[in-house]
Amino acid sequence: MLDALADKVLMLAVVITLTLQGLLPWWLLLLALARDLVIGAGALAYRFFVGPYTPEPTFVSKVNTTLLIVLIIAVLAQQTALPVPALVVQGLLWTILATLLVSGVGYVSHWGRRAYKALSEPPNRF
Repeated sequence: MLDALADKVLMLAVVITLTLQGLLPWWLLLLALARDLVIGAGALAYRFFVGPYTPEPTFVSKVNTTLLIVLIIAVLAQQTALPVPALVVQGLLWTILATLLVSGVGYVSHWGRRAYKALSEPPNRF
């Protein structure tokens, strides 16, 4: 769990840095923060009100992280002698927007259904 948290903090630090330097749009940072806060709050709520919580990264979330790494590399490459077309960066941004939204909704839906099921079943007394 700490490894996943460290990865998340590292990615967030890079996105914050690039956003503050004007290399990434503010909406990307705010949306990524909002998604992570919703997922984190949901995980805490699940843990305290339902039971043990084991993080399960989804395929879409892994795609999102991969695309974010590619975007970071592309943006940094634009600052050097390696020309990366602006259209590539724009395409990555829009794709990341979609995967952020899909993964965020997916996590809320998945864990919401799990919580509902766990809380609506009668307790096992044996």
